Amino acid sequence: MLYGSPKNIIPGIRKEEKLRKQSACSPVYQHIGLYGYRYDVLEKFVNLPESHYEALEGLEQLRFLENNISITAVPVQFIAGAISGGVDSPEDIQRVEAHIRQHGEIL
Repeated sequence: MLYGSPKNIIPGIRKEEKLRKQSACSPVYQHIGLYGYRYDVLEKFVNLPESHYEALEGLEQLRFLENNISITAVPVQFIAGAISGGVDSPEDIQRVEAHIRQHGEIL
């Protein structure tokens, strides 16, 4: 069963437990973050101060949004439970490559 990320749901959902019992699917999407930046946008981003909601939520994407820089989110199909942790180190890359060898790519 997919329950989304451990971050707080924004906006908050009233009676979330009731919604979760009505379906095997979560009432929210699970986040899979794969980021690609244009150099000029990334250069602007790193020169902006940490934003208010970025500091509260710990999500750097909010710095983009709070500074009127659009981001794109795209729904994808994936194997439930296949997403685990970030890809921030050479060891993480090895873990993801092993997962792709075993299960195939996320489509």
